[in-house]
This record gives sequence, C-alpha cells and structure tokens, in this order.
Amino acid sequence: MALMSSACLHERNRTASIPNHAAKHGYAVGAFNCFNDDGVMAVIQAAERMRSPAIVKVFPWTLHFQGIHFIRWIVDYAHNASVPFAVHLDHCIKDQDVQVALELPFDSIMVDASTQEGEENLEYCKLIVGQDRERGIAIEAERWVGFREVRMV
Repeated sequence: MALMSSACLHERNRTASIPNHAAKHGYAVGAFNCFNDDGVMAVIQAAERMRSPAIVKVFPWTLHFQGIHFIRWIVDYAHNASVPFAVHLDHCIKDQDVQVALELPFDSIMVDASTQEGEENLEYCKLIVGQDRERGIAIEAERWVGFREVRMV
C-alpha cells in the first residue's frame, strides 16, 4: 500500500511516474537490489543499453556500511542516466534510518513498520508522509502486520 504525499506526486516523483508510464504503454519496469557500485553501474548500463527505465533499490544497511556519500553517488548516477531511473530505499525498519533517509535524495522509501499492530503501523506511516510533504519522496508502507521477529541490520 503506498501513501502519497500529495496529489501531484505521480507526475513529479520518479518512483511513481515510471511504473505509471509503463502501465499506460504496456511494458514492465525492473526494480533491482544493488549492494555496491558494481551492481549499480551494471543495472544502469544495462537499462541504458536496452533503452528501458528501471529502479535501483538499496537497503538501510547501505546507509550504515556504504555511507551517505554512496547514496548521493547512486542518485546522481541514476538521475543522469539516459533513461528514466528512480532510487528506492527498501524495508526501512528503524525510525532513525527513516529520518536520515528523508534528508537524502531518495525518490521513494518503504517504511516497514510491520512489527507494529495495524493501526500503529498506519499512523506511523502517515506521520512520515506528513514529514515528507515538502520533499516529494514517495512513501510506501509495509502493510503486513504482527511480524515481531523481523530483524534487519
């Protein structure tokens, strides 16, 4: 379930506009988990060669182990590709990671509050969407609930 920050988000946000364009024109868009610069370059170069938009996905551990400078490099490289690209932060469980991510140039963030009960999960995600109004980052909410054992570092 995706919670969008504003009505015009679909038009100006890459993570929203790329799949919408694909749906209208009958093609698929790949979203690829990348763990290092080699993966990022491979995905972007392959997409450019195929003239196909795509989405680069990273996990919160990238913030910790690769650093903020690496995230900025990914976004810069992806946004300067010859085909449309979005950069997505997937399964962001910890609030401190969400807060850091909101200050970075991500196109979208998946807020994973699945360890919280249904209403708590939804309220937390609404809070994040409220914080994001000015930045235009698409916020995706993990709708599964009750996974008390989810651990991602």
